[in-house]
Amino acid sequence: MTLAAVPLPLETVTVTGDTMIVPGMRGFQERKERGTGKFFTREDIERMQVRLFSDILRRVPGMQVQSANGSYGQGMSIQTGRTQGISGGRTCPVLFYVNGAPFPLTHDVAINNYVSPDEVAAVEVYTGTSQIPAQFSSSQYNARCGVVVIWTRSSNDPRRSR
Repeated sequence: MTLAAVPLPLETVTVTGDTMIVPGMRGFQERKERGTGKFFTREDIERMQVRLFSDILRRVPGMQVQSANGSYGQGMSIQTGRTQGISGGRTCPVLFYVNGAPFPLTHDVAINNYVSPDEVAAVEVYTGTSQIPAQFSSSQYNARCGVVVIWTRSSNDPRRSR
């Protein structure tokens, strides 16, 4: 007895994926679906036509973006409406993360010196401690005042060259 090869027809398998989502952005999508915080996608940022990164944050309720003089010239002070201290007299600056890593800034250096809206893929903003996801709730860097998580565009993003 000789065995004969019999071809079996198989259903077509279609594989799809978003080439614009880097591994860190998967968490962004999950947190956005949960709905705690304020989220901006690349498309949102393009629609806003902002010139400075801080202009994105002006659209978040509870965020205060103010001009501030610093050692590097005119900058921006970005803080939540919260205050810190027993008497509540001191302002409460937010903690920035870039691509998941803490990016602490001194009070006289603005995030606009480091990040341009054209470089941003997405932004997450948490203005209250109860909103902040565990991975961004750093007591070492004073995350209790609020957190801004910036995800930058990858270098292979074809839309980056616009």
